[in-house]
Amino acid sequence: MITGEAMTTARHTQLQKVNLALGGGGARGFVHVGVLLELAERGIEIGSIVGTSIGALVGSLYTFHRSETYGHLPIKESQMHAAGAVEQLCLASDLSNFRDINWAPIGWLRKGALKGDKLEEWLQKNLWPERLNRPVSFGDLAFDLTLTATDADTGDALILNTDCDPHVPIHRAVRASSSIQGLFKDITINVSGKPVRCWDGGTTGNCRFDIALKRDSTLPTIACTLTRVSDPMPPGAPSWHPRNAHCASWCAPARS
Repeated sequence: MITGEAMTTARHTQLQKVNLALGGGGARGFVHVGVLLELAERGIEIGSIVGTSIGALVGSLYTFHRSETYGHLPIKESQMHAAGAVEQLCLASDLSNFRDINWAPIGWLRKGALKGDKLEEWLQKNLWPERLNRPVSFGDLAFDLTLTATDADTGDALILNTDCDPHVPIHRAVRASSSIQGLFKDITINVSGKPVRCWDGGTTGNCRFDIALKRDSTLPTIACTLTRVSDPMPPGAPSWHPRNAHCASWCAPARS
């Protein structure tokens, strides 16, 4: 059970639909799945997702299954099945399989210890719909998904979604959002016909609550962050317990 301020407020106001921001935090970010499951169990519809780094990975997989695999089901069922599919995928995945050492002469201190190719291949495999003969792009999905990265040459935040460029493959956007300096080699993606060298999205904001709020300012916004101090876990709580994610950020819808 989520007991943070966001879920407490949601319960008291009989909340029906929200924007959701999923932040970065490495492998700990797999607990985002617990938040997705909890929202579905409470009958709270997720209207949009803004994901950063591991939040981009979890959010993209969830969006893919909700839109592609279970899009024919009612909202609550599609949310439950999509979150369950991501949970099973995360539990079955061995992170050590993503270790592809970067032996480039320029050195890992500047370009990252890992090439990130194996991660990208895994993402492409799991974000490839049967109805298409290519990986899924933002414009293919019937859901409001935004992923954030950082323009390595300007230091500015790079906001990736259908509004920016519907043709960007989502697996490439996730890989860009996860290009943690010193760990993964940076990558260059094409955005609106322009090549952009990318760093991890957390460089310019690890949990973009502000962007999530703007996706639909008439809706409340919840942020799931892994980079703030939280209350202790309840006794006996399972490993996927949403309290791991410190879901305590809340914002009421904007008023005119």
